Amino acid sequence: MSVAKHAHHFIPRFHLAQFVGYHRGRELAVFDKRWGTFRRRAVKQTAVSQDYYEVPGKTVEERLAVEDEFARLEHQVAPLIRGLAGLSMGTMVSLGGSARQILAEYLAILHVRVPAWRDSAMVRATDMTTDLGAMGLDDPERFLARARAHGMTGTDEALEHQRARFVDDIESGRTFVTVSNAASLMALTSAVGKVAPMLVDRCWELLRTDDWPGLLLGDQPVALFHAGRLAPSIGFGTAGVQVLVPLSPRTLLVISDRPRETMLRVFAARTPAIREPWWVFANKVAWLTSQRFVYGQTIGHLQAAESFLPVEDRRRDLRVLDSVEAATMKARDRQRREEWSRTGEL
Repeated sequence: MSVAKHAHHFIPRFHLAQFVGYHRGRELAVFDKRWGTFRRRAVKQTAVSQDYYEVPGKTVEERLAVEDEFARLEHQVAPLIRGLAGLSMGTMVSLGGSARQILAEYLAILHVRVPAWRDSAMVRATDMTTDLGAMGLDDPERFLARARAHGMTGTDEALEHQRARFVDDIESGRTFVTVSNAASLMALTSAVGKVAPMLVDRCWELLRTDDWPGLLLGDQPVALFHAGRLAPSIGFGTAGVQVLVPLSPRTLLVISDRPRETMLRVFAARTPAIREPWWVFANKVAWLTSQRFVYGQTIGHLQAAESFLPVEDRRRDLRVLDSVEAATMKARDRQRREEWSRTGEL
């Protein structure tokens, strides 16, 4: 939701407000991984970036169309989040189809609208502008086949000459592609069309804690976990994945890869495989999957949660890969692109 004309929250204000610990100034505490610092910050100044959701357009309305759509969705989902966060232990509620659909869309979009996702998407998109395989230029036979499929005429020799010229221009730097920042918003379509329906049909549960320091919120509020692995190495389609979303310092929404149940129940905890309290585990996931910022009620709450983490992990960004991880991810991306070129589906 916009704070001012072009100042956009990448985590909605109503969601951040759930974690306010300094009520006089409507402030919460923020840990900055980059600098290793704690500070207080007002909700209206937190998780904000200038023109973050602006897209190409002739008018202000066209350029802010994405932000306006977010605002409409947030207006619908805010009372639902507040209501779920306020449920007491042992409560059972029926979450209607429309409410579940709205929440699923909100969570799917929230996962891909934050810098933790969009920055990585921009890196991948920029890498593709110099990846001959991604551009369909590395294989002469495949280039020729696709050129013919798109109606290109001329001799095979002429088309090969054209392909070779493209390759030389890209490798020499004479030709380069500039990626629009709006390209990182392309995942919104998949979020609504593919991820949200997936979430609707899964098992939703609420875990509630009254223990101190309670739950934290990372700048990737929708965290994915499975068998010791965290996003970005897994996705919503990973078998057995759990989706963890702190709704407030007391309430965690857990969406599991199990069949949907009629009633939504509020538990104290059901984590027999975890030796530590479940909220410690949830805070570790929130902290580790955040890109830069971690939010809590007060600095004391953040410092207490930080103390459960190994020192070497407290300022780590999982998106910064070592050389082996980077090579593995690049190979996986190339395999997916090749599959797409053959079938047209990802």
